[in-house]
Amino acid sequence: MSVLVTGAAGAIGSACVDAFASHGIEVLAQDLDASSLEGREGVTPISGNLQDPGVLARIGELAEQTRLTAVVVAHGIAGSSALPDCTEEFTDRVLRINWSTIPALFDAVETTLTRNQGKYIAVASQAALGGESENIVYCASKFAINGWIQAKQDLGGPISFHSICPGATNSPLLMKAQKQFAAAAGQTPEEYYTQRAKPISLGRYGEPREMGAAAYYLSQPGPKPTILPVTGGDVLL
Repeated sequence: MSVLVTGAAGAIGSACVDAFASHGIEVLAQDLDASSLEGREGVTPISGNLQDPGVLARIGELAEQTRLTAVVVAHGIAGSSALPDCTEEFTDRVLRINWSTIPALFDAVETTLTRNQGKYIAVASQAALGGESENIVYCASKFAINGWIQAKQDLGGPISFHSICPGATNSPLLMKAQKQFAAAAGQTPEEYYTQRAKPISLGRYGEPREMGAAAYYLSQPGPKPTILPVTGGDVLL
């Protein structure tokens, strides 16, 4: 039995790897460069771009060999930009990486997941639950994830589809984006963080390990929500 985690070298992806590996589950860990995961017991690094058909074919082969039972799609790039600055090239890149790779990856593992009655779990975002100014294209890519997950789940069948919508989470990806937001607001990153954390019921940002725990929870048997907000009460479904 194995689980595939994409974006496995990133903050949330690596936390998902940790969550599954700590329960003795074999992890196929994909990233553009997964070399940082080499040498870990029970973890098979897969370096390569999910837009490469050869990489998808390799993942499909490993899925068969290891009896894949769950996928956690945790890769993605930032896409914050004011609407006038959303060039066609920028928009296309964000949508290709954050969205188009998800159904393409599913096609590569569908046969194995169907046989094993598996789970397909995508990490979307709080930005998939409500529009955000200065974040137009990123929101569009994450709304697309939730829409596809919900549609696939509604079709029924042996595979269960789920989406995790993390709120503000301490990760390099978010911190980089928030530096841009802070600059646009004429604030320091520290001032922006303090202000941004105020509406969160927990009074703080989430941690990657909490998103890893959510992914593990959704992978387990029994009824589970199709869309799971993990936002600390900031945004509710």
